[in-house]
Amino acid sequence: MSFLLMAFAFSALFPFGQVEASETSIQGLVLDTRTGAPVEGALVEVLTSGDVAVTDARGEFELRSPKPFEGAPQVRVSAAGAGLPPRIITLVPGSTQVTVLLGEGGDYAEHVTVSAEVPAEERGAPAQGILVAADFEAFQSPLADDPLRLVHALPSVATPDDYASTFSVRGSDFRHVGIALDGIPNPLIVHAVPDAEEAGSVAMVNTEVLESATLLSGSYPQRYGNRTGAQLEMRTREGSRKEFRLKGAVSATSSSFVAEGPFTRNARGSWLVAARKSYLDWLVREMDPAATAAFGFVDTQSKLVYDVSPRHQFQLGVLAGHLHFEDRDADLGPGSIREGVGHGNLVNASWRTTSDRTVLTQRLYFVERRSRSFDRDGSLLLEEEQWRLGYRVEASHALAERFLVEAGGALERAREGQSGRLFGFSEESFVPSAWAQLRWSSSAPSALAVQGGARIDRFPVMGLTTVSPWFQLERKAFGEVRLKAGAGLFQQAPGTVELRGPKGSPGLDPERAWHFDVGLEQTFANGDRGQVSLYGREERSFLWLPDAETRLRGGQYVSASRASHFQNCLDGSARGVELVYQRASKRRLSGGVSYAFSVARVTDTRTREEYPADSDQRHTLNLYGQYRISTRLHLGFKFRAGSNYPLSGYYRESDDERYFVSDSRNRVRLPAYARLDLRVSRAFDLRRSRLTFVAEVLNAANRTNWGRESHGWIRRDGEGINVVKELFPLVPSVGLLLEF
Repeated sequence: MSFLLMAFAFSALFPFGQVEASETSIQGLVLDTRTGAPVEGALVEVLTSGDVAVTDARGEFELRSPKPFEGAPQVRVSAAGAGLPPRIITLVPGSTQVTVLLGEGGDYAEHVTVSAEVPAEERGAPAQGILVAADFEAFQSPLADDPLRLVHALPSVATPDDYASTFSVRGSDFRHVGIALDGIPNPLIVHAVPDAEEAGSVAMVNTEVLESATLLSGSYPQRYGNRTGAQLEMRTREGSRKEFRLKGAVSATSSSFVAEGPFTRNARGSWLVAARKSYLDWLVREMDPAATAAFGFVDTQSKLVYDVSPRHQFQLGVLAGHLHFEDRDADLGPGSIREGVGHGNLVNASWRTTSDRTVLTQRLYFVERRSRSFDRDGSLLLEEEQWRLGYRVEASHALAERFLVEAGGALERAREGQSGRLFGFSEESFVPSAWAQLRWSSSAPSALAVQGGARIDRFPVMGLTTVSPWFQLERKAFGEVRLKAGAGLFQQAPGTVELRGPKGSPGLDPERAWHFDVGLEQTFANGDRGQVSLYGREERSFLWLPDAETRLRGGQYVSASRASHFQNCLDGSARGVELVYQRASKRRLSGGVSYAFSVARVTDTRTREEYPADSDQRHTLNLYGQYRISTRLHLGFKFRAGSNYPLSGYYRESDDERYFVSDSRNRVRLPAYARLDLRVSRAFDLRRSRLTFVAEVLNAANRTNWGRESHGWIRRDGEGINVVKELFPLVPSVGLLLEF
């Protein structure tokens, strides 16, 4: 009840207007479901009255009639010449706002909505990669249903390990990448066991329930903050408001189902429930009989949406997952993990209020992750606890025709702690934050737009307040080509582990990164998009554990220090260029191709030692696509290639391809990486259902790729043992999908 009262209290701050009774007005937005871009020139017709409207450059339209529309009017939306199929939708009586998605793949918003948001594209961000429902459907894997692995195909994304869902962007590692799910920053949505990286990881989110994923590579508006690298924003879709649907999938490695349907008879709401059970532990041991460590998991998601009125909408989302890890190695050392268990939860309740000029969204959420690991004797090695309880509000208000104000803030109660045999710590704090930005567009929407803002974060544990500004510019350069540019300061505070853990240092400063981006982008009439971008990043005061790696110094072996503590002693830089071309999903051949050249280097300010960053990959080529042979037969492909990462640490490679300790860090680079994945799906229409057969081959060329091993060791003669590992061989898999 208190949450509802708070929602109406915030609603009172904004002048929500009402439509005059003397006439009827229906306002709306028409978007391309593939790109999230507005559809200009779409014809909107009310079939029962003959009233018509045409969308403007923003995809917006307004239907006005001197008398009320009778009953539940049917509206036809078509975009002649754009290749988008027309849609006929039925409006709820009394509705005043509607969003229509034109295109193939995914579900259509054939219902009244109180959201004026663009579903995928971040306005003003100079560089971004977008995946929508059609992409998730086209590349869903029967082997590992993981949306983060689909993100690996986006521009400048590289991954060091086939077994892990983590990735780097522009030479910045996964610890510095922000992840948000349905408006809540949540880096805890990955199934993984702490200190057991060899087991791999997978996202806790089912691709079947995702609507879009947008990767912002740099110089983006900081709605979430506390990260110096890229930002990944994922949104789950609503359930069907038209009818009950049931979809089940089974493969050799997992089984899952998704059920959805209308919440009320008048299509004012929907519900969705999804669950899956993985057998990854069995898969890993079948692929590599020598592998003794693996994990399995189970997770579930649900979402409820209800339109309280044409201007108010309530949503409730729940995500929960459980993980079990086991290592069957008979020769485990005394400090190694034999078994690990973990679980994570997310509850997100939101209330959205709209008017002709304002959108206000409030969220109350709880995020939690707990894990425990045990040694070979069953004794507790490590227990970890993290949770956040918070309230978040965001608002956008059109001050005038050319100005848009956006602002938001969050109040969080957070707790993080660890305990082991010889240590234990716990920290609870109250963390406030706020942000705001102003966007100005010239009278001609395609000519010029600028926006700027700032974010304020308070970190009570450190007794520190940070301010992070940003600025973006977009204007028409020539023809249909647009110039995009941006700059911003991004800051990330040390975690509780770095401050209070066994190797922590209480006096640490936040890490800081300055991003600079400039690029040219063109969206073609058929929906294709091309982009070229130049970027730079300057990093200061990044965290490092000095002397924590064995090395040669003056011809003598120097063992890794056990007394090392975190320090702000790394400065870095990254420079690069990105070339991107995306082909719209409504074409027979769709997908995207990108190439990136990047140089990321690091300097140790204590010793002035300079070397390539751990996530430095000079050349990255990512290609993904789908070819529709027929309406029921589809061929999908993904190809990723890169010059690969350095082998982290002080190593040199001998002539017989062995690794020995050296006096230079990151001087050895892993062999070039290349992997081709193929997927074919064939659908069969049954009497009241559809059966889809999916066959997939990972690493179809059977190329031998190598990655870094996290638990290698060094012999007395200086040779590194188990410092690299072989990644996925050729792996075939099949799956069945049954839809009712």
